[in-house]
Amino acid sequence: MTLNKATIYDGTEINFKIYGELQHTYFKDSMSDILKEIMADRFIILLDSLTEDRMVFVKNMQNKVDVLTFKELYDKMIKGDEFYTLGLELIKGKEIAEWTKIRSIGRRYVSNHEIYKINQKHGETQVTKQHSLLQIEDNNIKKITPDDFLNNEKWFLYPKKIKHNNRTYGDFIDKARFYGAYLSEGCLSRHKRKCGKYFCYNNQIIISGKDKQWLEKIRSSFYNLFGKKGSYSRSGDVYNLVFYGEELITEFEKKLGKGFKNKKIPSEVYNWASKYQMEFLKVLIEGDGHFYKTTNKHTLYKRISKFGYTSSSHKLIAGVSFLLRLNNIHHTIHYRKEKDSYSIFSSVATKSKVGTTKVEDKKYTGYIYDITTDNSTFCDAIGLVGVHNTFMLHGANGWFLNIDTSPARTLFWFPTDGGGGLPSGCQNILKKIDKPVAMSKFGQKQVKEYHDLNVDHIPHGLDTKLFYKMSDEERLKLRRKYGLEGKFVIGVVARNQPRKHLDRTLKAMRLVADKIPNAVLFFHLDADDPAQPLWKIRSLIMKFGLENRCIFSGMKAHIGIKDKDMKNIYNVMDCFFLSTSGEGFGVPIIEALACEVPVVATSYTTTPELVEKHKAGFGIRLSGVEKIDFFELHSKEYDFKTMNGVITGSWEVERGIIDINDAADKIIQLYNDPKLIQVMGQNGRKAVMENYDFETKVGPAWEKLLK
Repeated sequence: MTLNKATIYDGTEINFKIYGELQHTYFKDSMSDILKEIMADRFIILLDSLTEDRMVFVKNMQNKVDVLTFKELYDKMIKGDEFYTLGLELIKGKEIAEWTKIRSIGRRYVSNHEIYKINQKHGETQVTKQHSLLQIEDNNIKKITPDDFLNNEKWFLYPKKIKHNNRTYGDFIDKARFYGAYLSEGCLSRHKRKCGKYFCYNNQIIISGKDKQWLEKIRSSFYNLFGKKGSYSRSGDVYNLVFYGEELITEFEKKLGKGFKNKKIPSEVYNWASKYQMEFLKVLIEGDGHFYKTTNKHTLYKRISKFGYTSSSHKLIAGVSFLLRLNNIHHTIHYRKEKDSYSIFSSVATKSKVGTTKVEDKKYTGYIYDITTDNSTFCDAIGLVGVHNTFMLHGANGWFLNIDTSPARTLFWFPTDGGGGLPSGCQNILKKIDKPVAMSKFGQKQVKEYHDLNVDHIPHGLDTKLFYKMSDEERLKLRRKYGLEGKFVIGVVARNQPRKHLDRTLKAMRLVADKIPNAVLFFHLDADDPAQPLWKIRSLIMKFGLENRCIFSGMKAHIGIKDKDMKNIYNVMDCFFLSTSGEGFGVPIIEALACEVPVVATSYTTTPELVEKHKAGFGIRLSGVEKIDFFELHSKEYDFKTMNGVITGSWEVERGIIDINDAADKIIQLYNDPKLIQVMGQNGRKAVMENYDFETKVGPAWEKLLK
């Protein structure tokens, strides 16, 4: 959702965007000014959290651990990357951090917004005044507000233990020493000098120190790793150990950062065995920290239990704290405002009073971010301070039911994409909402007959000036672009996710291919979509012998495509085919209809109202079920009569399964009757103009409702 130049409940301007697998595009950017103004008055947007420079630990799908700022995380997630982060759980009375899936991320822009920077001995966070932190009360994790810290009465909730089992096995002693030395006493140099007519570059890794014996150990580790010995230079009583290599410089800059404020612990270190992490910490502290009352005769664990370390790199401090927690070493973290740096002390290293809560009330201009996670918590990276996510109506686990949204009124525009009523528990959300609005008439009827809820109905809309049938000349040009000239083009716009049943698409196409020699299946999807693939599309194509019958548009997941380019996709099609198990609405269906492309889709959920009612295509029977009109029966009776053609999916939602023979017959019928394609296409365009045009129908419906 994007709301430009609107105001939120606290009077700040917003530029609000959501990315994530549970989110949808709710409103178009082209909505009228009056609608934007009404929305600012009538909505509470549950998005108030951390500033963009704050950090979280993340783990990607390959178990690579990293620490990212919210801006870095946002930029990666909008490209389709998926992550876990550390959330807090109370297990047998102990505060445990474990990995929880990040479901979505949002941000909004604020100007002169009030925030609190709160620092205690175990960590720090910087949050908006409306955001929730965590505390233990009555053996449960409870939410508290930043204001609770003003009287020094509350303490951060932070993990006593981190559950992280993705260890990498091997001998990393040399890496541990060299990484530790570079992060504490190293720098990168790309010195440019004149070499005759040209410039030369001395690409150097330089590690400095007064202890040459210590440097010799680092030199030995570097040789073991890279086969290079390095050389010395000297400035007074300081030795500079220099290593050369452009590729090494590039690798180190990427993995460990460049410049004292930008250094970070390489991702691989977080997955090492404990003894190598401890060796890394020892060398790091030897280089730029100090040990208290210990010598080399003490055990490694004993030495690291008594140390002090300071750095101006916030990511580096966060990483050191993470490793200490991972290895059960208690420590404190102190912010030094005058140098914008942090000092870490092991708990037994200092007896000074470090329990004071410091709260700084600040004004902030920039983006604030929030994320949703599976367990509704996440941790600010500096000390892993527990934070509650407050973003959106996430899940049906009940947390929203306990939120008092007054005096704001709430609106929920909801889809329902299967039989058997709403997903389990979701009816409780709708009962609390002031104004629930169904995207489809199917959903409106279903919630009334299953849950006795009266809801409004406003469908999705589109810009009919962008989606339309192009001239024959333009369509031919597009077909030539994709190599489709002279073909009967069956188009598919869908994602390779379980609900779309793309295996049924290909099975039906196999039947069609035997009857129509020039039929091709034109896929607008990413065959290598990393997010939710159920099937390997290319493998299925080969399995059914359709290698020469399937063409891909070339789209890539999450990169996006403009509406004007999407229009081109539909204009190469003779018909649109969707073997879905159920749609919450079916935006690609009305986009195809607007371009006068007849639709062949599963006769389940929304297809009857979008397609069949308007004679704009065909509904495909469910497998083993005779054609039944949903709108002529009570929802429960309809579900009973269609049981043979559905399976029960997640959240106890019924999913339709198409009869592939009926699907093939409907497509072949269109192929054999070009006049029918024309008539159904015109019917589809007419239906969209009369029901789904955003400017004349959908936009005014929202304005009327919100007034």
